[in-house]
Amino acid sequence: MSFGLIIRLIFLAFLALSVIAGRHSVRWLAALGTTDTARRRLKRIGWALWILFNLPYAYFLTMGLGTRGSTHQAWHLWFLYPYFAWMVTSLFLSAVLLAKSVVTAPYHIARWWQRRSGKHQADLARREFLAGAATALPATLLLTSGYGILRAQSDFDWFEPALKLRDWPAELEGLRILQISDLHVGNFLPGDKLAEHIEVINRKPCDLMVITGDIINNNMAWFPECMEAMAKLKQPRYGAYVCIGNHDYYAGDPDGVLDGMRKLGMTVLRDEHIEVPIGNSRLTLAGIDYPVWGRHGQEDGRLPAHVDTALAGAPPDAPVLLLAHHPHAFDRAAERGVQLTLSGHTHGGQFAFTPPGGRPVSLGDLMFKYVAGPYEQNGSRLYVNRGLGNWFPMRLGAPPEVTLLTVG
Repeated sequence: MSFGLIIRLIFLAFLALSVIAGRHSVRWLAALGTTDTARRRLKRIGWALWILFNLPYAYFLTMGLGTRGSTHQAWHLWFLYPYFAWMVTSLFLSAVLLAKSVVTAPYHIARWWQRRSGKHQADLARREFLAGAATALPATLLLTSGYGILRAQSDFDWFEPALKLRDWPAELEGLRILQISDLHVGNFLPGDKLAEHIEVINRKPCDLMVITGDIINNNMAWFPECMEAMAKLKQPRYGAYVCIGNHDYYAGDPDGVLDGMRKLGMTVLRDEHIEVPIGNSRLTLAGIDYPVWGRHGQEDGRLPAHVDTALAGAPPDAPVLLLAHHPHAFDRAAERGVQLTLSGHTHGGQFAFTPPGGRPVSLGDLMFKYVAGPYEQNGSRLYVNRGLGNWFPMRLGAPPEVTLLTVG
């Protein structure tokens, strides 16, 4: 099954949820009317808004997500982003409606029995309160989704963790590694916006730079402006290193993406490693390919072989830094004694909540063992970057990120 077909099937599923959510939202909106005329007017307004929000479905089902348009900013602001806000609203509202149906089923059965026995009396005040509260729910979800879109398109956050690594040479104490991941250059991060980010990134001094995959979103038409922006990236004294991500494959020309990075003077690591001399020490820097071929969701079973291939022949006494787009490669890396693995892929779960003093809880927890930030296993360390760009233009509690790690 092709990636384009998968995307279209996903949009069809969201269309079904949109119909369910739209029907209930329009009914709740109409309930606010105090007369039959007002209720009919509100119902017409509700369905008009529903049609407006869902117009992009026709575009996505015929064209997909990768089309390059010269008017992408105006297109997004007035047409595309409201659709995504409604998409997420439909998803969560449908989940709320399903939960409500399950929880209130005994109440509705009891009320049906009362009506049948003639004991039920309508509580009009209660109905009016519930109608207002029900109308507020989709409005609140829509506003929250709108904020998530604004957050995803805003400036990135710097994350600057200090990681203590096992068996790390004193010569490499304080090494500063700048990590960029998941740029997804395309509709939601065009080249001009990436250039703005790079201008900020260039102000932060580092010793070594890594890019952990998903440079392009899903269309190579965006690659020329990606290259133009990336050419402005200042590379540090110990170089810049790249591994590949799944979306670089989805764009249709992964070799072209990596060749472009080589032309910019970056070192591509694809199931291989190199020795980087730093002072009187040497750092083994390895990177793996992405196991994109085969059934989606079965990457975990193929990741260990990629890690083993990348580390084959590496000096046993040198510290190792591994670049792996998918964070589940960390399991094998920890078994092999790799000191530090840097990954991306998860976008921090896109939607996350961080309780006071605790780790973030996110949608990514349903799919990944490692979602965002630092992890440790058997003395090995992993850091999962939340990503700079987006394949889905919405983030809540998982901001766009560039990381500057200090290791020692």
